[in-house]
Parts: sequence; structure tokens; C-alpha cells
Amino acid sequence: MEEDVRVYGNARDLSERAAAAIVELIAEAARRQGRCPLILSGGNTPRALYRLLASKYRDQVPWSQVHVDSISCCWASEQTAIRPLSSLVRRR
Repeated sequence: MEEDVRVYGNARDLSERAAAAIVELIAEAARRQGRCPLILSGGNTPRALYRLLASKYRDQVPWSQVHVDSISCCWASEQTAIRPLSSLVRRR
């Protein structure tokens, strides 16, 4: 797998770019598969990102096709492997 490292000057720029990328990925998955599972992390780190998705990008996401879940049972870092995401998504 090819590395894709991006560096941003501050957390606000990072959150903005991440939100825009997530919106594109959700739209593509919804268009191709008719739905998009979205796994959310807890804590304070992604809070600005979630606020952007709920405000600025709210109307750009096909929310009726998004199936949201959260990761609350696992902890992972760059050194730790967790189960594939498909095993973490609750089927609805």
C-alpha cells in the first residue's frame, strides 16, 4: 500500500480537510453500494470534525444511506491491530 502522508498547520485545517474527504467517500459509497457504514470514534479529538459534518457539510451527506456506529469496545494505535471494520459494524 502506498503511503499518503498529509501535514496541516493546525487542527482546524485538518478537521476541514478530513470532513471534505469523508463527505466525498460517503457520497461515493452511497452511490455505488446504496449505503455507507460510518464508524465514529469517541473522545475530544474528532469533535471539530463531527461539528463540521453536522453543520457545514450536513446537506452534502446522504444521511438516509449512512449507517452510523461507534467504536467503544476496542483501543487501537499504530502498533495494535484490531478486527476488520466489517466485524465491528452492527448489521441493521
